[in-house]
Amino acid sequence: MPIHVKTPITIVDFRVMSWKIYSFISSLSIENDKVFKNVVKSLWVNILNRGPDCMDYFESTVIVVDDDGNTKPYWRKDVFPDYKQNRKQKPDLLGTISSIGLEYVTNPKNLIHYISYPGFEADDLAGALVLCKRLYENTKYNRHIYLYTVDSDWMQLVSNGVMWINSGPWEPRIRSTQETIKWTKKRLKRDIQAPSEIVQIKSEQGDNSDNLPPNCDPGLIDLVNPLYKTYHFELLWNRIKRAYLDPHPSNQIHHLEKAKQYLTSKGIGVNI
Repeated sequence: MPIHVKTPITIVDFRVMSWKIYSFISSLSIENDKVFKNVVKSLWVNILNRGPDCMDYFESTVIVVDDDGNTKPYWRKDVFPDYKQNRKQKPDLLGTISSIGLEYVTNPKNLIHYISYPGFEADDLAGALVLCKRLYENTKYNRHIYLYTVDSDWMQLVSNGVMWINSGPWEPRIRSTQETIKWTKKRLKRDIQAPSEIVQIKSEQGDNSDNLPPNCDPGLIDLVNPLYKTYHFELLWNRIKRAYLDPHPSNQIHHLEKAKQYLTSKGIGVNI
């Protein structure tokens, strides 16, 4: 089915971008609190409106997806209580950077969609948006999706019209089906025909980063068909559909240019 909605969707992994800014800002020496906040905000504005720095600028419906394991524990803990128990405590600075980002992305004056829901992770929300694409694939609402993250768990979502864009420096940064198949061969030591097969491989091998043991339930890893279905949560599913069906660009070039000017005035490069 041809693409009818010309404006693609860029799904941005909020916590991954928080770490990206954290790594960048940690190399700078900024003593003034106001300047620090303005620099961090400008970096957020740059990332969210610029899009992937490995691609030419393009208009896009930007959808920021975020974890919420604080309001309610992640649903995976209901199934496997030790889920992510091996994670270290996050630095306070990371929380500050995330808070500044949230101030910008949730401002009603901005057009960017922000989706977070108690007990769900950004991975689940990205999976739900890709599911939405598949449900509308044979309709006039079919459109391209770019997954902007460093999280390899999202690579299972790559398919026709869905590309994984690495927010880190590791090549190839733009990965379609063939690049994902090659990555699976190299990293997971398995031959696959489609990226969706990564789910079964990770289920068999386990996932040390999430503290999931070998031979765990595939429903803990599958982002399109997880044990907890996003469409069973009416409020969440309606937000997913509303964001997916919004055909309008939400990245704003004037926000981007203003952020670039501010960072340049402080002697800070903006290629992040």
